[in-house]
Amino acid sequence: MRNPRQAAVSRLIYSFARDRMIPGAEVLSRISPNSHVPTTALFVAGLVPSLIALLGLFAADALTSIVSFAVVGIYVAFQMVVAGALYARLRGWHPSGDFRLGRWGMVINIGALVYGVLAIINILWPRTPDAEISQKGCTSG
Repeated sequence: MRNPRQAAVSRLIYSFARDRMIPGAEVLSRISPNSHVPTTALFVAGLVPSLIALLGLFAADALTSIVSFAVVGIYVAFQMVVAGALYARLRGWHPSGDFRLGRWGMVINIGALVYGVLAIINILWPRTPDAEISQKGCTSG
């Protein structure tokens, strides 16, 4: 069975290792002489998600933690772009192209950054289920 995500991750691992940007680069950048594939990088790309999935056997809220971590990663990556655009705007940058926000650009940029940071805080905020709702179920009335 083929897994394109595992293939993509193994290519990233191999590329970073080839450029000596990650620990274990010597081993992770090796290519098999028989298959011409970075087998160690491919193995790591399968092993790490498997270990994370096994956490679910030992921690009741592991899935919630894993999904929250992944979602926060996406939000943080996007907020880095928003913050970079805001920094550039503050230094006098004006976007080019057919679509521009004009004088609203700075306001929207600040609003997007504030919203994104608040969303990250909301996602990371620890929660416990309401015991009464958990015991009775969700009923109306």
